[in-house]
Amino acid sequence: MIALYLAFGIAMISGISAMMKIGNNINNMMFLSTFKRDYYFKTQLPKYDKMILSILENYSNSDSKVCEHVIEKMGNNGVMYRDEGPPPPSENLFFSNTCVLTSINNDHRVLIKKEYPYKMFSCYLNDEVQASFCPFEENI
Repeated sequence: MIALYLAFGIAMISGISAMMKIGNNINNMMFLSTFKRDYYFKTQLPKYDKMILSILENYSNSDSKVCEHVIEKMGNNGVMYRDEGPPPPSENLFFSNTCVLTSINNDHRVLIKKEYPYKMFSCYLNDEVQASFCPFEENI
């Protein structure tokens, strides 16, 4: 009986390992996923996202003023954003009580939940797609 359970355990671990390896190989082969990733990482957006996260981490005033504070602090660093107001209405309430910031050159869109702890979501809006919303906003 012990041998049977030992064999089942080895088979289960082998199966899980094989599935993980196949999943990793598929992710590495996905031509489009690596293509999309390059758009974001070839720009300054990762740096800007880190700056915004740092600003949110150190912010301690009113939740309703958090977006104005981010715009002001980013402007002090030479990066201009404008407040687009609330996101478009959706059936999903995930982005309720959220403000939307876009960079002046319209290639970076940032959504900030205006309640502590603050949550930030951002994406790169490339010229080829002519998108005005992040893919995660449209697919929620």
